[in-house]
Amino acid sequence: MPYFPDEWKNELLSKTDMAALVSEYVGPMKPKSGRLWACCPFHSEKTPSFCITPEKQFFYCFGCHEGGGVIDFVMKMENLTYVEAVKRLAERANMELPEEAGDEKLRVERAYKDRLYAACKMAARFYFEMLKSKEGAAAQEYLASRGVTPAVAASFGLGYSLEGWDGLSRFLMKKGFTPKELIDAGLALRAKSGERIYDVFRGRLMFPIISTSGRVLGFGARTLKKDESPKYINTGDTPIYNKRNNLYALNLQKGRRSGDIILTEGYMDVISLHAAGVTSAIASLGTAMTRPQAQLIKRYSDKVFLCYDGDSAGQTAITRALDILEGEGITPRCMVIPDSLDPDDYVRRYGKAAFLKLKDSSLS
Repeated sequence: MPYFPDEWKNELLSKTDMAALVSEYVGPMKPKSGRLWACCPFHSEKTPSFCITPEKQFFYCFGCHEGGGVIDFVMKMENLTYVEAVKRLAERANMELPEEAGDEKLRVERAYKDRLYAACKMAARFYFEMLKSKEGAAAQEYLASRGVTPAVAASFGLGYSLEGWDGLSRFLMKKGFTPKELIDAGLALRAKSGERIYDVFRGRLMFPIISTSGRVLGFGARTLKKDESPKYINTGDTPIYNKRNNLYALNLQKGRRSGDIILTEGYMDVISLHAAGVTSAIASLGTAMTRPQAQLIKRYSDKVFLCYDGDSAGQTAITRALDILEGEGITPRCMVIPDSLDPDDYVRRYGKAAFLKLKDSSLS
């Protein structure tokens, strides 16, 4: 187990405002009698019995009797070990871990990854602004045709990549990023001549993939042209992203206690379900279920409803996921969507109530 010196840990705690941290999960808290109150994130309740004492950096729930400090809260909230929780807080506070402070190689690697995170974050903002511009009209029309409002698009950070060869690359290089950084972040490719770079994503609807800690890791991208193949392209493996270790929209489950997770295959499945009010939906990023993905899900729920496409490929993917989920102590149930529809089509055609009926009649 890594050793965290008391001096380092005290600095970490001093840089972590418990009120701000807890509010990221439970929303705004109401002051009363020197404490801040909210409904408990650890059990279901209608009257707030969960409170924090800001000056003591301490939380307590008078309903379920959970309590402790900042590290205890993160451990409980995200089902992390002590070491994982400390590392998560250090990342949030932008602090080097003790072993990094004494290892120049680790420090250099972390600093470079931070550059890649920054490039992806700025790219997501660029795409978002382009979606709202006149150049993004086709993407706006596509989203409207799928029932996605501007508010829903904004909540997922959706964007649009320009048709030109290097719109994003030129923008980011003007901000100080190097061609190598853009290539390593999965945002650009080097031309065969080797003299210039060009954008990976061009003329596509953009789906940022965001970690549970709020960092943009990579992107999915859908074509807006009927004859363009492939329909979707995605960020490949980079120093900061591997699709086998991540899930789409899991970041939006932070602070929610729905009691279960609905696992789908695609970006639009998730977005349409959220737009319909089914907010426990996430997606597996187009890959067969992996153990790291199951372990991520376990932090939020031990019950998963598999809601893959109704075609044969979707049903095959379900059978592959069952053993992995059960192996991680998760109870899986299978939703059967009639007429070979996918979740996106079904919920837009029949609505939330009909979709939840399918959930209620799911199979063990």
